[in-house]
Amino acid sequence: MDSIEKRQYIRQCAMQHGLWFAAYIVVQFLLTVNGLHSVWCSALSLVLLLLAPVFLFVLWLTVRSDLQPEPMSFGLSFLLVVYIVFFTTLLFVPLQIAYFKYLNPEFIGEMTRQAIESLGQLHTLNPTAGYDELATQLRLQAPTGVEIGFSSAWLLIFAGVLWGLLVAAAGRFLEHVKSSK
Repeated sequence: MDSIEKRQYIRQCAMQHGLWFAAYIVVQFLLTVNGLHSVWCSALSLVLLLLAPVFLFVLWLTVRSDLQPEPMSFGLSFLLVVYIVFFTTLLFVPLQIAYFKYLNPEFIGEMTRQAIESLGQLHTLNPTAGYDELATQLRLQAPTGVEIGFSSAWLLIFAGVLWGLLVAAAGRFLEHVKSSK
């Protein structure tokens, strides 16, 4: 398989695996949203977030097994993970925006209210000037679902680059161990 065919194959696999990773991220998001009311959901959401690179590595292994016996370079491994996260973002962000806009529009207001309550508790422990201004500003400038969606898109892409570096390094290490046997 030449370089251009490999890149096309990587892109195709990334689209397919992006669906699986999008499902993973949606489950993690739903646990995060329910985590405001349940410590267990919040803890499970955190565990899923920490295990995301492991899930991406498993997806990398499935693509790697299809390319046998040719080794997968660091660049192609990185590209695969970034593509997977990119396609995941394209699927996840519209779902997240729809959730905030149509399914649970009061969630952002509730989240803002809880943030103001937390600030109030901090203010009683350490009184500083400007609490009232900050609380008013939070009430007036609460983010919309679209703003949260776009900020999580950038956050996912940034995390995807970091995860891509991590998975590509682990993949190269695995390739090196296999070749030295």
